[in-house]
Amino acid sequence: MPVLRRGVMRILLAMCAICAGAGAVRGAPTGVEAGNSEAAARAAIEQAWSRHIAAAQAGNLDGVMEIYAADVVYVAADGQTTRGAAAVRAQEAESLATSTLLHAEHVVRGLIVAGEVAYELGTVRGPIRAGDAEPVEVRYDFMAQWRRDPSAQWRIGYLVGTAERGDPKKP
Repeated sequence: MPVLRRGVMRILLAMCAICAGAGAVRGAPTGVEAGNSEAAARAAIEQAWSRHIAAAQAGNLDGVMEIYAADVVYVAADGQTTRGAAAVRAQEAESLATSTLLHAEHVVRGLIVAGEVAYELGTVRGPIRAGDAEPVEVRYDFMAQWRRDPSAQWRIGYLVGTAERGDPKKP
């Protein structure tokens, strides 16, 4: 698997710092609390991604949206910013209408948990088919700021990433 490009890594690390500041402003707890260990957060986040991917494969828009906080901010590598669940929902609906996710793998490359906030560097990759075209391997490298909501569900508050197409036969 190719290593994240240096520029992308700098962007992701900068966004971690920005999101960390945003979490501090919101008064996020700073220590790992009982029942909110890094291992528990990692498991919950991996389950959230599994549900998200399964919903995308099934074309289930409501299921796809469960991963996002109501005030989610989604930033693409080109700087395009989408704010709020309604706007992200429209993007996800368009994606589901025009393409099919055949399979996907989610990999946590790094995870820091600070109370009710977690910062994840990760990758989601897999083949996507647009209409009747041949599948294309897509790799999405990202930084996500997760927040644990009052119902104890981890949801993405900030998502910054870059997608690249590649050969589905290459690792």
